Amino acid sequence: MLHELLTAVKPKPNVLPSSLCNCGSEFDLVIQRATHPNPIMRYPDADSMANAIREALKSSAAKPTRNLSPTSRPLPGKLPKAAPMQKAVVAQKPEVVTAVAPESSPASLATPPRNLEKPAGADEVADEVADGFLPPLDLPSANSNWPLVRNMLIIAALLVVLVFVYQKLEIHKDTVAKKEYAHNLRIKEEEMRRRSEAEQAAKIPDQPKVMAENNAISSNVTPEKVEPAPPKVETPMESLERLQFALSKGERAEMPIGVKRRGDLDFFLVTEEMTWDQALEFTENHGAHIALPESDDSLTLLGDMLQNSETIWLGAGLTGRDQWTLLDGNPWSFEKTPPGIGSFATLSHLGNVKAAEGHRKLAFVMAWHRDGSNPSSLAAILQKTKKSLDTDQPIYPPGTMVQGSRYFLPIVRKMTRSEAAEFAARSGAHIAALSTKEENYWVKDHMQQLEAEAGIWLAGEKIAGVWTWITKEPWTYADWSSKELDDDEDASAMVYRPGKGWHNMSPDEKADGVLLEWSKDAKAQSAEQDTINAGTPDVAGLITKARDLVVAADKERNANLAANMKDLKWDLEVWHGQLKPLIQLQWKMPLEIIMTTCNGARVPTAEEITAAVEENYDDGEAPEMHPDIVKFHTYNFTKQKEIDAAFLLRCGRIRDAYVVKLKEMGSAAQNSGQQDLVRQLKDYLEDAEDVEQWTESLIE
Repeated sequence: MLHELLTAVKPKPNVLPSSLCNCGSEFDLVIQRATHPNPIMRYPDADSMANAIREALKSSAAKPTRNLSPTSRPLPGKLPKAAPMQKAVVAQKPEVVTAVAPESSPASLATPPRNLEKPAGADEVADEVADGFLPPLDLPSANSNWPLVRNMLIIAALLVVLVFVYQKLEIHKDTVAKKEYAHNLRIKEEEMRRRSEAEQAAKIPDQPKVMAENNAISSNVTPEKVEPAPPKVETPMESLERLQFALSKGERAEMPIGVKRRGDLDFFLVTEEMTWDQALEFTENHGAHIALPESDDSLTLLGDMLQNSETIWLGAGLTGRDQWTLLDGNPWSFEKTPPGIGSFATLSHLGNVKAAEGHRKLAFVMAWHRDGSNPSSLAAILQKTKKSLDTDQPIYPPGTMVQGSRYFLPIVRKMTRSEAAEFAARSGAHIAALSTKEENYWVKDHMQQLEAEAGIWLAGEKIAGVWTWITKEPWTYADWSSKELDDDEDASAMVYRPGKGWHNMSPDEKADGVLLEWSKDAKAQSAEQDTINAGTPDVAGLITKARDLVVAADKERNANLAANMKDLKWDLEVWHGQLKPLIQLQWKMPLEIIMTTCNGARVPTAEEITAAVEENYDDGEAPEMHPDIVKFHTYNFTKQKEIDAAFLLRCGRIRDAYVVKLKEMGSAAQNSGQQDLVRQLKDYLEDAEDVEQWTESLIE
């Protein structure tokens, strides 16, 4: 009905109700009238519609076999009075009613006539109503408000529809705008991506410019299906890195790719070139050692593993002037020792064995024992060295250098001072103490190429501002790398930096290694040492001695001051007792005030005494000081000054002797390289410039 109101056209052709449901054709007119688009043509009330339905039921029961065609017109008077209306059309005006003949098409029911005059056939409709074909209609009168109400309802319905349609339109516009914004954003992002790829492609010189153009149109081309890349094949070095932890723990269930087995040993070539110390540490971190040149067969095996132009380290080195030893402590088994300059053995791809310096970088072959042991580790050879020290032929690790009766071994690997001490104790050595110029210069000459930028530990340490050797050797020489040392209080240990000299650092920091020394230079000395040599002056003892002398002088001065005060009070009491009674009474109160003021060891000034007396009298009533009192005070106050002067003179002599001794110590410390001590002695000299301040600092 709403569609017909808005468009004046029925949404579908007129269909008889009896064709849509199981009912008789007698109900077609009843239903059509009840649902007529024009309210005027409908039943005026429910009773009228109920009566029409009852009449249709009676007609259906009376003539069950008769099927009235909705298109044929029954003869007047033949149907019951309440027979259903077949077709009826009401014009736009209430007073004009048009009845259509039965032969007319059903479409005439849907569209009311548009003429305002009473059409032809109206009298026939009236006759049909009179004959009972159409029920009487209660039409509104000409003065009825129904047209206005109807138009208002139509307008209200249209407004509701317009509001609903407008809201739907706004929602649709908003959705379209969001989709358009998202689409534009994707376009901008894609454009930025293409631009970025083009810029990156332009920065790479070897990349063709076509790559940027291909990337610019790649988004419009359907990407081809890319087959997944085949799994990456693990390299021998990658497998070695993966198995490091297990190998270091002695596990041999899985070995790196490319291992060659010979007897109870597994061999693996490392082509990455390293120094001797780096290769030694690398192999031990993987539970292995550098392959040993034990026999001709072992050299042949190692030579077969080499590639063109390769040279590798061998697990052997020089342990004295001309003695070669393997890493496991066994002696060199070949008739000829490696020729050349250097402390470690090498093997070339041509099968030549030569000596080389440890700072060179070469490849090497790692060797594992199948039982998980490592008898050629540094810890194992150091233990063998310690056990052999009491024999006629001690076994030192490969790379040990000899200087006179001293044997030095630099170990390059990160460690703290305490860890360095553990290495020394494990090998029966001590951390090297370069106590003489000759010893220091020899070490510098033989370790110039050592890669240890952070330095290697030496045996020097600072105690109470003074540098000493832990071996108890005398400190008579220093070779600091800079004039000013690290002023950090924790930098109390010493390292040697190859090519630079000594440097102080914290013992908790990690240096690059340690220099071990086997010698008999260390001399055990008593901890309670009465004399201090020039290299380690007893500054603390000097300060203590000066303090004792100053304190003794101060004690004597305080005793003299107390005696002087006692004499003053005695003289005042005797004087007061010899006065006449009246005069004695007059000076009793002032004298008591003076005695109270002089309650310490020092005599107060005349101004202090006068002020104390005046405070106990009203203004102008305090008596003037008696001449005898002034005389006594002047005498004892002058004597007090003499006592102070004698004390300062005595302390000045102590200070002068103290300064002379400090300068002597400073000169000795300067000659022995005790830079921290020199700086400390200068501070002590500055503090002693003023005698009174220096004296007070010692007494406090």
